[in-house]
Amino acid sequence: MRQEKSCGAAIYIARERETLWLVERMRQGHTSLCKGHVEAGETEHDTAVREIREETALAVEFQDGFRERIEYSPGPGVTKEVIFFLARARGADTSAQPEEVSSIEWLPFDDALAALTYPDDKRILTAARAFLDSRGLGRYLEPAAGSPIPFRTLLSGILGRDPGPVSAEQFCDDGEGVLNRYNVYRLAAGDRAYVLKASDNEEVRLYARYLSNPGLPVPRCYGSGTWDGRVWLLLDHIDGPDLRSFSDEMTGPCADALASVMDRFWGAPETERFDRYMERVRRRAECLADEPVLAAAYALFLDRQRACPRTLCSGDMLPCNCLFSQGRVILTDWAFGGVMPYALDIARLIAHGGVPGSHPPFPFSMTEAQKRAIVEQVYIKLSQKPAWERYLLDIRLAALNEYVEFIEYALLHPDQPRDRVFDWYYGRAAALAVALLS
Repeated sequence: MRQEKSCGAAIYIARERETLWLVERMRQGHTSLCKGHVEAGETEHDTAVREIREETALAVEFQDGFRERIEYSPGPGVTKEVIFFLARARGADTSAQPEEVSSIEWLPFDDALAALTYPDDKRILTAARAFLDSRGLGRYLEPAAGSPIPFRTLLSGILGRDPGPVSAEQFCDDGEGVLNRYNVYRLAAGDRAYVLKASDNEEVRLYARYLSNPGLPVPRCYGSGTWDGRVWLLLDHIDGPDLRSFSDEMTGPCADALASVMDRFWGAPETERFDRYMERVRRRAECLADEPVLAAAYALFLDRQRACPRTLCSGDMLPCNCLFSQGRVILTDWAFGGVMPYALDIARLIAHGGVPGSHPPFPFSMTEAQKRAIVEQVYIKLSQKPAWERYLLDIRLAALNEYVEFIEYALLHPDQPRDRVFDWYYGRAAALAVALLS
């Protein structure tokens, strides 16, 4: 029995509305995923990279943790093993290998599944999508060579010196199943890497007034510049994964980061951001006019906000806005920051996470034990804090506000269809409201 081996990948690309999958229409008449024979001295990954390049001309990024195997007999006396990986394409432009591939198509999942000829390929594609659903996607970088932004000029103006040649990559994220390209760029100049982000004067002021304090778990800020009528903020680039796939080793550093900021600015007297926050949450209460239980619980939240101690808050403390680097957690996004009730950031961090694959709106993975550990460790590390029971209640009230935020639009527009995202948040809000009122 002769043994053969091939390697390839299920290849996808995220677009603004949906994720598309690559299928190859082969000259032999069948439609398949990209794969090819292993050559002497190649690893499985080597083969997959080469075959993808030869058959499609694509550059790809492999997703760790996915490796599927099939085995079949292509003819008498032959057994063939095929290893499939999962890869994100860095661009959509393809060039079919003329000797083997007649055409290449990017298709939505259901169309790609129907197009594939063989059941084994269908199984691999189904497993690949399930893997993405369970693990979530995430942030990545795309080359920004065609951008009109004068990166070198902006960098020179902010640093006060010419940094020399500058390469730029744009931050992208497909963490909600669709592609988001942000006005945030990684700039490499010499041996340094920076982040240049479109910002506003509020965030610039926040860095200047609060976040330039030494020892805080935030990126270093070099200053700001203007181009095309926008403010651009220059920060240190931080290497490391974000917290969307939360692990136990992140718990202590995460609590350290939260507590250090809260302690440093506990009782800060600034009120402008708080006033805007109060205006917003009072308006949010209007969506609960036909929800008496939720409205009663939300009234408890509103009543507490004026008396709740305040500190500097990110305002968008989601796991994707926190980086784990060299044993520390760095808090990166302060565009919505300001002095607000202290419980907001803790609640926002833990409110949106669930068991991988079970949570529809965001691919944030955090167990109940990890949430409890963060809440407990932040409390232990705070030198200024309310009593323990008051602290827990403040976090639960703030968590209710998080849930209501994500059902607000649907409640205000009852004619619009409600999806599983609404169901998840509504269920969480309703259960928490009953507990708060009891």
